[in-house]
Amino acid sequence: TTRDTLSLHDALPISLILNGVDITCTVAPAVIFYSVYECGSTDEDAAATVDTSAAGANVLIADGTVNNVTGSYVARIYEPDSVVLSEYGTEVADSSKLHKYDGAFYSKMSMNVGGGEDGSGVLNITADNEGLDTELHLTINGGNINITSGNDGINTNEDNVSVTTINDGVLNILVTGETGEGDGIDSNGYLVINGGVVTAAACAESGDAGIDATAGITINGGTVMASGNMYDHIDC
Repeated sequence: TTRDTLSLHDALPISLILNGVDITCTVAPAVIFYSVYECGSTDEDAAATVDTSAAGANVLIADGTVNNVTGSYVARIYEPDSVVLSEYGTEVADSSKLHKYDGAFYSKMSMNVGGGEDGSGVLNITADNEGLDTELHLTINGGNINITSGNDGINTNEDNVSVTTINDGVLNILVTGETGEGDGIDSNGYLVINGGVVTAAACAESGDAGIDATAGITINGGTVMASGNMYDHIDC
């Protein structure tokens, strides 16, 4: 079936089992965890490792299934009467942001994504803008995840705090660059790869990277193939 945005509103741990779904939304994220329990800290002294086992947003890709998620995004929508324009009225100089959901598959809180017992399930994400996004931490524990996106394939958004962790699974990312830019994986904090197979191709026309993390990249295991026009320092 084809559905509009799936919103999970209760501030509780939520498990979403993908069992052969086809979800499409052309005006917003196709899947959004809006208000669920947050297990992590937003402190800027956060470490490069984080335990997301108690995260409120949990996605399971059921074994033997193919799941297709096609989504768009919501650009900046401001609080009423909060916008102050620049001197010539050409840009927003100050405002209170109300909404901005960049990813086709999106969580405002930390999120876990995993496969079933044998990890044979497939999740295909096609995104107008960014693909798989969280506002804090993201941990991938398994499954076969294929992302085709107009901007960043994966993005975790909290500056100097977010941790993107890949423990297992097969992850294929292609940034097509319709927005003119895009990293394969972009963490505004840390990127830690402990296992799995990761292939990430950035936008070929911009100065972006296959894997990019503001606070640092650490590869402890797995196989990583990344292409782009910028390369960050990697600790192995």
